[in-house]
Amino acid sequence: MPYLRVAGAPHLAEVVVHNMAAGKKLLFPPLRRFPRKATASSIHSVMAKNSVFAVLSESPLNHVEANVEPNMCPKNASKPVAEHVRTHTTKLHSIEVCAGLVYVVVSVAWGFWYLDVLFPSLTNDMWWPDFNASGTQTFLGDVVNLRLAWASSSMTFDLFSSGNGWVKDYSSASAAMALSYVYPRVLLMQSTSNLEDVIRGIHATTLALNMRMLTQYCWADFDKRFELAHTEYRQQRCLDQDADNAAVHLESLLRNVVWSDMVSTYGSTDGIFDVAIGAGVSEFPHGPAWLQSVHDAFVDVATEATYWRAKGAVRWQLPWQNAWQPGVDETITIQNALGMQQKLALKKIPYQHRGPAWTSMLLYYGFWNDISYAYSGGRSLVRNTTTHSPDEMQYRAYAGGGNGPVAHLTRNVLGPYGSIDAKVVPAPASLVTAFAEFSTAFAVALHADSTLVSFVTESTDVVINPVPMSWASPSLAFYGGSLLCVQGNPVDYVQESFGFDDACLAQNELAVTLSATNLAFALIGAQGMASLCS
Repeated sequence: MPYLRVAGAPHLAEVVVHNMAAGKKLLFPPLRRFPRKATASSIHSVMAKNSVFAVLSESPLNHVEANVEPNMCPKNASKPVAEHVRTHTTKLHSIEVCAGLVYVVVSVAWGFWYLDVLFPSLTNDMWWPDFNASGTQTFLGDVVNLRLAWASSSMTFDLFSSGNGWVKDYSSASAAMALSYVYPRVLLMQSTSNLEDVIRGIHATTLALNMRMLTQYCWADFDKRFELAHTEYRQQRCLDQDADNAAVHLESLLRNVVWSDMVSTYGSTDGIFDVAIGAGVSEFPHGPAWLQSVHDAFVDVATEATYWRAKGAVRWQLPWQNAWQPGVDETITIQNALGMQQKLALKKIPYQHRGPAWTSMLLYYGFWNDISYAYSGGRSLVRNTTTHSPDEMQYRAYAGGGNGPVAHLTRNVLGPYGSIDAKVVPAPASLVTAFAEFSTAFAVALHADSTLVSFVTESTDVVINPVPMSWASPSLAFYGGSLLCVQGNPVDYVQESFGFDDACLAQNELAVTLSATNLAFALIGAQGMASLCS
């Protein structure tokens, strides 16, 4: 029985047809792919297309049926590959090849060059060339913080002006922004007409902390019918200086707290709040109705602010105190040329409770203590009621102060401890303007004069102890410059004036530090003065 045997790769195979019976075979040159089964006629068809073959036997094959072994010629077998013909390269073709190579090399080089140009901008989220935390960010923070200290409202300034400058090394990794701890205290304690912001702040604060705002209340209600000042003298001072201050009206707080929290913390009938405030208010004709009106009275910020203003309470100011250091977290938003915005931290000063360093308690010891003292004695804080105690000695005893020379002088001049109002007084506008103009002019001078830069850089600060000529007498004894430190002994030198950080632990001599910058400002300001007291 004849069959086909394929030797080698499918497209270069030698095809041998065997006739097992006759012992004859034909050898064909490489052929195209056969079907899976082929007859003799199909073989002849293939042979016709391949003119060259060798007859290895005389026997014809037209009567023989050939069977192809299965899978010998797979369907995906390749066709014969045409032989490559070598041609000569033309001059134009050579030019094209060289131009292509040059294009690739130049494109890659330009890509690396462009990455090198972009690298300084891609190292930060703002795409600001060479921007880093200790350099650009610190300088930008110093510039904006200085402007914030000057500004009373919004302002516009040129960031690249030569007036923005001072002597400071920003190349060091340890360079940091100059921060003032006075700044958050001024923000919290200065007078503001932004009542909406105040109301949002009350709602963002817990009842316990709201009761500890250190506000010395003047009235319970905005209509000023229920008086709360400790003394008659202070009640009149409230009317003269704080009639429009929402902070000294207890109603501003009561309307904006959850009343169930108030009851759970300070009790209901005969509780702390009721004995100290509620019972006294209820003695007046409109008292009970007013008390009911403040229960969960808040609707929304805009409605509440409108109500305050309608009652004549158009501003808000808390008293100065040093029970805690207020915190602040300020950022600015920078928008780059692509419109992308990024927040940048300006300052982050944490809140700090000062504990036993709270010396301003002599001025006023807090409303939460007020109502506790009143409750413990069954007394009302509301003036002109049956349970109100007008004896000012009680408040003096609560506040302390002793009977030394400092306390005695304070009471004679300012009034009893526990009823003293201390407030942040803004710097005069003329002084702020003068300092801003000096700072700008000094920076311009630094840019223009390298000698001045060297002088400022190489100069060292000097500490002096100034004493007015009239005080320079050996017969004088000094008890201190702070009405909060009442336990000091008499000394023969002028002491530090009172300050936020003074914990009354030492009697330090008055000292003033002179730097090149503030000395220049002082000398310019002193021009035209006949004396230091003029």
